[in-house]
Amino acid sequence: MKISIRNLIIVSVVVIMVGVIAAAIVQTNRQAAAPGTKVTQIDPNDPIYGPTRPNTTMPPAGDGSTMDISEAEIPVAVDVEYEEGVEPLTARDLPADIVGVKLSQVIEGQAAIEAISKLHGKEITVSDGLVAKYGQKGEGIELWFSTSPTVDEATQLLRAMIEKMEDNEIYSTPVPMPIRKRIFYQTIGHDLMHFFWQRGRQLVWITLDLPQEQLMPAMKEVVGL
Repeated sequence: MKISIRNLIIVSVVVIMVGVIAAAIVQTNRQAAAPGTKVTQIDPNDPIYGPTRPNTTMPPAGDGSTMDISEAEIPVAVDVEYEEGVEPLTARDLPADIVGVKLSQVIEGQAAIEAISKLHGKEITVSDGLVAKYGQKGEGIELWFSTSPTVDEATQLLRAMIEKMEDNEIYSTPVPMPIRKRIFYQTIGHDLMHFFWQRGRQLVWITLDLPQEQLMPAMKEVVGL
């Protein structure tokens, strides 16, 4: 995939965004927690929720030769017990606006499933779907939710998505970003920033077609849904 100047700028924004989102979530939970309540922290040494691998080269131990870390397997780690307690988002849960960009279209049920299957390029086995569009081209946000019968089936679909995107001319190889109990994946396609992650039995995909200064605030709002 060719990297444009816009893509390079977006990547630099992502690096800042990860830290800001993680810090905001932890700070929010600290403020909301009652005395004696345990707040989950990111363990920097945790192989599941610790720092993500860099997309660069480094020398392996021993022979001094270099290896491309970007070719390492992209991690898929799901806290099943936690996710089984998460209810799927519905149209009623959608905010009226995100960073001031108004909700303009909602697609539900079979029509949403068909739209999601088209996005995947094939029919997928899901029990429900939801598509929410905010604003318009050039200043818009799209949210895609596919709901699987079980958390495990949603994870299988997530793995299949990642495997397909690792060898894809449209989207860049997904970059994992662990934030608390989930791994968020960032990719660039059509010169736009996209994120996707598993939320309970749902897979969530967001496309951000926004000015650079709105990218971080928009993602922070969506992560909080």
